[in-house]
Amino acid sequence: MGAMQLGTNSLETLRGIYGVKTKKGFLPPAPVLRPRDFSEYPKPPEIPKPPPNAPGGVSSARTCPTPPLIELPSPDVTPAPQSARSPVERPPMRTSSFPCVDKKRKAHTGRRSPRSGPKKTSQPRDLKKVFIVHTRDGQQLVTHTLKEKGFNKTKVGASYDMGTVVMQWVEFQRHADFRFVARAKCRCLVNQVQGLRFTTKSGLLDIVKGMCGYNFPPPWFPVTFDVPEDTLNFRAYASKHPETKWIYKPRAGACGRGIKLLQRYDQVNSSTQPGVAQEYVTRPSLIHGRKYDLRMYCLIARTDPLLIFYRNGFARRSLVKYAEDSCNMHVHLTNLAQQKRASKATDNDVANDMVWTMEQLEQYLVDEGQVQPGWVAGRLAPQIKEIMLQLFQGSEPYMKRLHGCFQLLGVDILLTRRLEPILMEVNGAPALHTSTPWLKEMK
Repeated sequence: MGAMQLGTNSLETLRGIYGVKTKKGFLPPAPVLRPRDFSEYPKPPEIPKPPPNAPGGVSSARTCPTPPLIELPSPDVTPAPQSARSPVERPPMRTSSFPCVDKKRKAHTGRRSPRSGPKKTSQPRDLKKVFIVHTRDGQQLVTHTLKEKGFNKTKVGASYDMGTVVMQWVEFQRHADFRFVARAKCRCLVNQVQGLRFTTKSGLLDIVKGMCGYNFPPPWFPVTFDVPEDTLNFRAYASKHPETKWIYKPRAGACGRGIKLLQRYDQVNSSTQPGVAQEYVTRPSLIHGRKYDLRMYCLIARTDPLLIFYRNGFARRSLVKYAEDSCNMHVHLTNLAQQKRASKATDNDVANDMVWTMEQLEQYLVDEGQVQPGWVAGRLAPQIKEIMLQLFQGSEPYMKRLHGCFQLLGVDILLTRRLEPILMEVNGAPALHTSTPWLKEMK
């Protein structure tokens, strides 16, 4: 027999009977959907239409008459007497599931119960205040101030509870116990902020470079190189600018120790101690022919969110007449410790000659015709605040936000002949000496 050929209609017929053939057999045929016949259902009765002129019907003008208003009598509602009211059912009491809470709490009923009586305010409990001092600078001032605030001196390693406030006052960040601050059960305060990089000479250079990029240096920062790591770039730049003078600052130096005025740039080599080679600022502003700089203060009162206070400090003046070509470092350095050591100055000399208030400096510049009254508050202070704001923005990614951390910063500013502020360094542990009545009052 020859092969039987089926048309389209024949294939549809076979699929409807046997289904569709697959590898696992035939699938059952799909059900046949038939259209529903609505003729089997009874029709709803027709509603007779009212005549056009009948009441309630549609008039010839297609207007519907307004039904008359019916006045309903007001209901006689009288409040029930107090004795007839049902007592309020209070939800049952349950014990708190938190181990540190001993009070009993109301069970959740889905609605708030009305508050009865005035709101109870929690009375502040008496906290025990202790402090630990690990500093040689200003220890007497810190101890006296903390004792006035109700703190008592304690020993390192003692145990404390939640009712104790522990203050750590250290001179350097490496002496602060940040693990104790993060894990202790008591309330901790420490005068150091972890991750504040611009308090070191190399860290300040890295922060400024990271902020400015190819626009380094900014107008308020001198050209600086990290030595001996960046000695090749330093020599290449110095050879192109032979008229530039340089000053070397060691990385671990403090109070002006180790600072040298470089006569030649080749004095810096691979054997040089780690530090920075910084462009010497020529033509500085002078007071009676003597060089001076400014010590301003910034207080980081809180890290999360960041809260910073600024305060004007004082002017530090050299006791030696200024000469740019002089090899005497006391001509170029205005540090109080270096000046007192070199000239054997007394406290009276410090008060009268070396230290000036900002009011005295402004009055001197006004008398010299260089500025107008209000120059410190109106121009100088906003410029220094803007410089510090940029530094804090650049160091924000490295700063660790620990609760209870604060820090006092000393900002050293040098003024040019045009009275433009130049940032020299930021001291993370400014001196707290009170050798004069004015310094004692300010600090």
